[in-house]
Amino acid sequence: MMETYRGKLTDEIKQRLLDVQRKNPGADYRTLANLAGVAIRTFQRWLRAGMEAKSGRYHDLFVALDRTRDETIAFLKGRHLLLGTGGLLRSPATKTHFDDHGRPYTTDEAEYDFSGAEDPSCPHERRLPERPDMCATCGAVGRVVYKDHVVKPNASALEFHLARLDPVATPATHHEHHVSGRVELEHRAETSTAEWLRRLAGGYAILAETNLPESFLDRTLTGFAQTVPGAQPKQVNEIKSALKRLAAPVEMVATVISDKSDFSIEMSETEDGTGGVWEKIGDQTASSPESACRGFLVAYCHGRLADKDLTAEKKRETVSKLVSKFLRRVRAVPKTVESAE
Repeated sequence: MMETYRGKLTDEIKQRLLDVQRKNPGADYRTLANLAGVAIRTFQRWLRAGMEAKSGRYHDLFVALDRTRDETIAFLKGRHLLLGTGGLLRSPATKTHFDDHGRPYTTDEAEYDFSGAEDPSCPHERRLPERPDMCATCGAVGRVVYKDHVVKPNASALEFHLARLDPVATPATHHEHHVSGRVELEHRAETSTAEWLRRLAGGYAILAETNLPESFLDRTLTGFAQTVPGAQPKQVNEIKSALKRLAAPVEMVATVISDKSDFSIEMSETEDGTGGVWEKIGDQTASSPESACRGFLVAYCHGRLADKDLTAEKKRETVSKLVSKFLRRVRAVPKTVESAE
């Protein structure tokens, strides 16, 4: 059992806390301290000192914990979006073995590439338990082999993202009433009919590009048409045709977000980022350009508020608003591309 730590904050303890936070982004501070082997009162004292300090090791720990959590959440959201839209997902390849009859089978063991080793005749079959990437025979160090897997679009994941980004009125916001013996649907929407059609057409365009069954698309389109303000039963087919005409083609782009990359963070001279002059303001390592921008801005905005007398909750709220404001002015440039230019 890990001994509970009650001493001073060291680089080793800080890295242990960040590793636990990265693997458990939803954990509270008590759970985080227990998993890292730090006494809860000691951890609370460090965080209190970090919130009050303008710089130093405790301030850096407080900012790094927030940044690590944001990076992990952005990574998980990106993976979920990729599973919804479909594309290529990169993951480590598993090693293939052969039994006594020459039949192949795979295990959970990761495959390593030992090309370029000093001893090309070594089969690299024996590995060190503490270093599975190192050959126990010749000491060569291999690199993990990654393989691209095709991910098909998932309708449930798409509906989840659409409901969060562009929610459509639920049946509870509708009211049915009788007029001359006929049931009509009264839609309580403040949005104009033209704007409502445009939003629905955008959602249908995304669904149409995912190769979903025609029957599912038709049912969805019928449901869309029935939610248009003032729609009559006899007009449903006309509205469906209008939605198809308005639906602009949507290009499916899948971004592989497996390995982290180094980015240079640049800020534009204009508020909306349309200017041609960009100034480098820092560096960031992340899984995607968006994660790099957000992670850097969280630390950047925390630094700007270091001398402000704010509570932790108010400071997080203010940082969130500042990050949303500055996102339009920053961009993340991969260092490989930057060096090539």
